Amino acid sequence: MWRPFSVGWADMPCSSGRLTTSGAFTSFSLPPASDAQSGITTGPDGALWFTELSANRISRITTSGTVTNFAVPSQGAVPTGITTGPDGALWFTESASNKIGRIATGGTITEFPIRTPASTPGGITTGPDGALWFLEVNAHKVGRITTAGTITDFRTPGTPAGGVAAGPDRALWFTEDEDRVARITTDHPQEDSVDGLLFTEAPCDLPEIGCAKPRYSFRVSSGPSGQSPIGSVRYEEGERNNLRA
Repeated sequence: MWRPFSVGWADMPCSSGRLTTSGAFTSFSLPPASDAQSGITTGPDGALWFTELSANRISRITTSGTVTNFAVPSQGAVPTGITTGPDGALWFTESASNKIGRIATGGTITEFPIRTPASTPGGITTGPDGALWFLEVNAHKVGRITTAGTITDFRTPGTPAGGVAAGPDRALWFTEDEDRVARITTDHPQEDSVDGLLFTEAPCDLPEIGCAKPRYSFRVSSGPSGQSPIGSVRYEEGERNNLRA
């Protein structure tokens, strides 16, 4: 049975290790360019998949030690956490580029931007609801992404950090910097923010050419407990044609 882990300090050769339940250890050397390995998980193809922070890639190692590397499209993405998704692909966090990545076992990578700026995503796991759940460390949130790429997020009382795992109670459990373990339910959690489109009819003083309805985009975010939601409205680029200020 595999107990995988990886080592990647700058002043020593990089390697991946295998530890059996009886305590036997085997080390597999990684390519010279490998550096700073982080998350690792068992893939749906029977190999182990891990993230390489400084090398900016996702790597695959077979149980015999053969390594294959896949570059992350975003430069300086710093891939961190990784897990196997319910769709037979690997899902990972990009803590510097603020994205969630998906890599098929054939190596094709798709990236999904997180709407909260500079959220620093960390740990990620598959939830009991068939979506992927991840930690947004700097944003004080837990995020959820469907296999189609739709992202929602939920504010947390403390600062999520470290790991996140699905519990036997259909909830997600994660660690916080405040020396606590936190729990978030997957059944109808309260979303922190919502993006949408608002259509309104504006006054028209150019009847000879006609006036299009302006289109606005909006975001509403929850405030502290007991306060009303706060939000902002802005014009969506390119939607004010045929209108006068």
